[in-house]
Amino acid sequence: MFGIGTRTELVPYILILYFWGIEADIFEEFISAITKLKFSKNIQISMDGPNVNWKFYSMLQDYYFKEFGKNLLNIGSCGIHIMQNAFKAGCIASTWGIVDFLTALYYLFKNSPAHRDDFLKESEGALTEKIIQHRWLENVPASESAINLFPQH
Repeated sequence: MFGIGTRTELVPYILILYFWGIEADIFEEFISAITKLKFSKNIQISMDGPNVNWKFYSMLQDYYFKEFGKNLLNIGSCGIHIMQNAFKAGCIASTWGIVDFLTALYYLFKNSPAHRDDFLKESEGALTEKIIQHRWLENVPASESAINLFPQH
Protein backbone atom coordinates (compact mmCIF):
# COMPACT_ATOMS: atom_id res chain seq x y z
CA MET A 1 0.00 0.00 0.00
CA PHE A 2 1.10 3.52 -0.64
CA GLY A 3 -0.33 6.96 -0.20
CA ILE A 4 -1.06 9.44 -2.95
CA GLY A 5 -2.20 12.75 -1.53
CA THR A 6 -5.13 11.92 0.69
CA ARG A 7 -5.82 8.56 -0.96
CA THR A 8 -4.40 5.24 0.06
CA GLU A 9 -4.35 2.60 -2.64
CA LEU A 10 -3.51 -1.06 -2.68
CA VAL A 11 -1.32 -1.97 -5.61
CA PRO A 12 -1.08 -5.74 -5.92
CA TYR A 13 1.69 -7.12 -8.06
CA ILE A 14 0.68 -10.75 -7.89
CA LEU A 15 1.01 -13.11 -10.80
CA ILE A 16 -2.27 -14.98 -10.84
CA LEU A 17 -0.68 -17.83 -12.80
CA TYR A 18 1.67 -18.44 -9.87
CA PHE A 19 -1.30 -18.90 -7.57
CA TRP A 20 -3.42 -20.83 -10.06
CA GLY A 21 -5.99 -23.03 -8.34
CA ILE A 22 -5.74 -21.60 -4.84
CA GLU A 23 -8.41 -18.90 -4.98
CA ALA A 24 -9.16 -19.17 -1.26
CA ASP A 25 -5.55 -18.36 -0.40
CA ILE A 26 -5.50 -15.39 -2.76
CA PHE A 27 -8.79 -14.18 -1.29
CA GLU A 28 -7.56 -14.47 2.31
CA GLU A 29 -4.33 -12.61 1.50
CA PHE A 30 -6.25 -9.90 -0.33
CA ILE A 31 -8.67 -9.38 2.57
CA SER A 32 -5.73 -9.31 4.98
CA ALA A 33 -3.92 -6.73 2.85
CA ILE A 34 -6.89 -4.35 2.70
CA THR A 35 -7.89 -4.41 6.37
CA LYS A 36 -6.61 -0.86 6.92
CA LEU A 37 -8.50 0.49 3.91
CA LYS A 38 -12.13 1.57 3.96
CA PHE A 39 -13.21 -1.25 1.67
CA SER A 40 -16.88 -0.26 2.09
CA LYS A 41 -16.12 2.87 0.04
CA ASN A 42 -14.87 0.81 -2.90
CA ILE A 43 -17.11 0.58 -5.96
CA GLN A 44 -15.03 -1.52 -8.34
CA ILE A 45 -12.03 -3.83 -8.51
CA SER A 46 -9.98 -3.35 -11.66
CA MET A 47 -8.80 -6.32 -13.63
CA ASP A 48 -6.08 -6.40 -16.22
CA GLY A 49 -7.02 -8.46 -19.22
CA PRO A 50 -9.10 -11.55 -19.90
CA ASN A 51 -6.94 -13.95 -17.86
CA VAL A 52 -8.66 -13.08 -14.61
CA ASN A 53 -9.18 -15.48 -11.75
CA TRP A 54 -12.97 -15.36 -11.85
CA LYS A 55 -13.36 -17.60 -8.80
CA PHE A 56 -11.42 -15.06 -6.72
CA TYR A 57 -13.61 -12.28 -8.11
CA SER A 58 -16.77 -14.24 -7.28
CA MET A 59 -15.55 -14.80 -3.71
CA LEU A 60 -14.77 -11.11 -3.39
CA GLN A 61 -18.24 -10.14 -4.67
CA ASP A 62 -19.87 -12.51 -2.15
CA TYR A 63 -17.76 -11.12 0.70
CA TYR A 64 -18.52 -7.52 -0.25
CA PHE A 65 -22.26 -8.18 -0.42
CA LYS A 66 -22.29 -9.99 2.95
CA GLU A 67 -20.22 -7.26 4.65
CA PHE A 68 -21.76 -4.14 3.12
CA GLY A 69 -25.07 -5.17 1.54
CA LYS A 70 -24.13 -4.03 -1.94
CA ASN A 71 -22.28 -5.32 -4.98
CA LEU A 72 -19.09 -4.12 -6.57
CA LEU A 73 -19.45 -2.66 -10.04
CA ASN A 74 -18.50 -5.31 -12.59
CA ILE A 75 -17.36 -3.76 -15.86
CA GLY A 76 -15.71 -6.90 -17.18
CA SER A 77 -12.23 -8.30 -17.24
CA CYS A 78 -10.60 -5.38 -19.01
CA GLY A 79 -12.03 -2.18 -17.61
CA ILE A 80 -10.17 0.27 -19.82
CA HIS A 81 -11.60 -1.26 -22.98
CA ILE A 82 -15.10 -1.25 -21.52
CA MET A 83 -14.79 2.43 -20.56
CA GLN A 84 -13.29 3.37 -23.95
CA ASN A 85 -16.18 1.68 -25.76
CA ALA A 86 -18.76 3.23 -23.44
CA PHE A 87 -17.36 6.70 -24.14
CA LYS A 88 -17.32 5.93 -27.88
CA ALA A 89 -20.97 4.83 -27.74
CA GLY A 90 -21.87 8.04 -25.90
CA CYS A 91 -20.13 10.20 -28.51
CA ILE A 92 -21.93 8.42 -31.33
CA ALA A 93 -25.31 8.42 -29.55
CA SER A 94 -25.12 12.17 -29.00
CA THR A 95 -25.43 12.64 -32.81
CA TRP A 96 -23.37 15.81 -32.49
CA GLY A 97 -20.77 14.56 -34.96
CA ILE A 98 -17.90 15.37 -32.61
CA VAL A 99 -15.61 12.70 -34.03
CA ASP A 100 -16.29 13.72 -37.64
CA PHE A 101 -15.73 17.37 -36.77
CA LEU A 102 -12.44 16.79 -34.93
CA THR A 103 -11.17 14.44 -37.64
CA ALA A 104 -12.07 16.87 -40.44
CA LEU A 105 -10.51 19.78 -38.57
CA TYR A 106 -7.23 17.91 -38.15
CA TYR A 107 -7.01 16.74 -41.77
CA LEU A 108 -8.04 20.17 -43.12
CA PHE A 109 -4.68 21.48 -41.97
CA LYS A 110 -2.63 18.30 -42.21
CA ASN A 111 -3.40 17.57 -45.88
CA SER A 112 -3.19 21.13 -47.13
CA PRO A 113 0.00 23.11 -46.55
CA ALA A 114 -1.71 26.20 -48.02
CA HIS A 115 -4.58 26.00 -45.52
CA ARG A 116 -2.10 25.42 -42.71
CA ASP A 117 0.09 28.41 -43.67
CA ASP A 118 -2.90 30.72 -44.16
CA PHE A 119 -4.36 29.68 -40.83
CA LEU A 120 -1.11 30.21 -38.96
CA LYS A 121 -0.65 33.66 -40.56
CA GLU A 122 -4.16 34.82 -39.65
CA SER A 123 -4.43 33.33 -36.19
CA GLU A 124 -2.39 33.20 -33.05
CA GLY A 125 -3.57 29.70 -32.25
CA ALA A 126 -1.89 26.38 -32.71
CA LEU A 127 -3.04 23.68 -35.06
CA THR A 128 -5.39 20.99 -33.83
CA GLU A 129 -4.23 17.69 -32.41
CA LYS A 130 -5.09 14.37 -34.02
CA ILE A 131 -8.04 12.43 -32.59
CA ILE A 132 -7.28 8.78 -31.89
CA GLN A 133 -10.51 6.88 -32.46
CA HIS A 134 -9.58 3.78 -30.46
CA ARG A 135 -8.41 5.75 -27.40
CA TRP A 136 -11.53 7.71 -26.60
CA LEU A 137 -10.56 8.67 -23.07
CA GLU A 138 -7.23 10.10 -24.23
CA ASN A 139 -8.59 12.62 -26.73
CA VAL A 140 -8.54 15.59 -24.40
CA PRO A 141 -5.67 17.31 -26.32
CA ALA A 142 -7.59 17.01 -29.61
CA SER A 143 -10.76 18.39 -28.02
CA GLU A 144 -9.00 21.23 -26.21
CA SER A 145 -7.05 22.29 -29.29
CA ALA A 146 -10.31 22.47 -31.27
CA ILE A 147 -12.00 24.50 -28.51
CA ASN A 148 -9.07 26.94 -28.50
CA LEU A 149 -9.71 27.74 -32.17
CA PHE A 150 -13.02 29.39 -31.32
CA PRO A 151 -13.38 32.85 -29.78
CA GLN A 152 -13.68 32.75 -26.00
CA HIS A 153 -16.49 34.70 -24.36
